[in-house]
Amino acid sequence: MKRNVLASFAVVCLSVAVFAQPPKIHLETSEAKAKIQGILSGLESENDPYDMSNRLWDFEMKVLSYRNKGMRYTPETTREITVRLIKVFNRLGDKDIDEANKVRIVEIVGITDNSQEAHDFFHSILENGSERTKKMALFSIWPRGVRGDDIYDKVKSLVDRGRMKRLDSLDPLKRAKPERAIKEIQDYVRTTDDVAEFKGVGQLLSEYDRPELMDVVIDRYPEMKKKWNGYFGDDPARSIKTKLLMKIVEFKEGPQLKSALEMLNRHGTSGEEALPTIKKKLQSKDEITRLAVLEFLLNQVEQGNIKAVKAKPVVESCISAEKEKNTKNKAEEIFKKIESRCKLELMIEKNKISK
Repeated sequence: MKRNVLASFAVVCLSVAVFAQPPKIHLETSEAKAKIQGILSGLESENDPYDMSNRLWDFEMKVLSYRNKGMRYTPETTREITVRLIKVFNRLGDKDIDEANKVRIVEIVGITDNSQEAHDFFHSILENGSERTKKMALFSIWPRGVRGDDIYDKVKSLVDRGRMKRLDSLDPLKRAKPERAIKEIQDYVRTTDDVAEFKGVGQLLSEYDRPELMDVVIDRYPEMKKKWNGYFGDDPARSIKTKLLMKIVEFKEGPQLKSALEMLNRHGTSGEEALPTIKKKLQSKDEITRLAVLEFLLNQVEQGNIKAVKAKPVVESCISAEKEKNTKNKAEEIFKKIESRCKLELMIEKNKISK
């Protein structure tokens, strides 16, 4: 069982590595294909379930190793893998190590192939498989493996028939058909009253890395902040990832910007890299925007993310340009606090030098 968990973890890590740093793509080599076919032949002739487990582990790692180095199997090869593994799957029992081996086969098929045979296999597992194989099938729906509208529809049908929780379906739906899943994910963010769910589904939506999709999270943040019980793991401010929040801040104004900045303030920022955006926003015609940015700048200085000496001239410039009395007074109040912080920073630097 422990090895199965490690295998799943390896799949995720290796796949993430592919997306993070794409290698040079090349077609499958005859050497790799022969290696894969050799291991498949060994699996087909293997009768000992423990030895089969070892062979499946080796096969999975070989398949992923070749693919993650940039090799792309032909559809014929991935289909062959699926067809031959399904035959092995069908002769296995349902208990102990046999069940674990079946789970591994579901995983391999899901992340490697998108043939009709793979789709039919996944439909069967999702409809009639054991809890373990069904869980792995949902986990193994993959952007470079089993995916598409029919898989999306199958997952939705499980929800509609009460066989799966809607919340649990969102990630598989996103992997089955990313663009189609956007509305489903947004609707969940829009309607849930659970803060932990709001945070988790907001992060799922963040994975698209598209600021224009995140209004539904930004707009509900003030409401969810009031419901939050203070537990760090459920903090609704962490419903959007930091880098995406920075992109959102660049083009939002008014109440939406205020909420985005509150969320960003709880994350921290990339330090003084945020200053160009802050300077630009302080020139906004919207007073709510300018006030929110001033508060954010002070918070960042007090958290140590932006040095007071860097923030001071920004606030000075704002005071000179500001026409609204309320905002000007706020800027002057913040300026005094930042000036005091400058003196503290100077004292700390002098102490460092003297030591």
